[in-house]
Amino acid sequence: MKAPIQSLVGQNITDVHGMGIFRNVAMLDVEKIGDESYLQLPLLGISMVLPDGETISAVHLHASGHEGYSEFQGELPAGIVFAMSREEARARLGNPAQCGDGCRVLLLGPRPAWDAFIVDGQRLHLEYSEDNQSVRLITISAATV
Repeated sequence: MKAPIQSLVGQNITDVHGMGIFRNVAMLDVEKIGDESYLQLPLLGISMVLPDGETISAVHLHASGHEGYSEFQGELPAGIVFAMSREEARARLGNPAQCGDGCRVLLLGPRPAWDAFIVDGQRLHLEYSEDNQSVRLITISAATV
């Protein structure tokens, strides 16, 4: 069963304003950066990507302190919790469809380990803490073939 937050992917931003977690948000200000648009709600622990400025293509759920965000307090997809280690997430969700180990990238610094799973017809991308002992970011998007 999908978590309610998963239903945002593919929705028009005007259709979700005033609903659910956005009920007490006065205005949803979409910010255009380059060719894409973003909506950032740090106090709710959520950010979104809107490539056309209207349609939500990805939802980012942040753990406490990740990129200055508060922790997302809603139900997470597939029974994931931010306190799960990489090993626990894989035990719960199975083998990832894609994965990457943490590394250091010249000029960009450390890049975290991550796993991508296909769950409920969507892609769940989990980014882990440096020690792989917790999830710090969950990205929900459409599954691609």
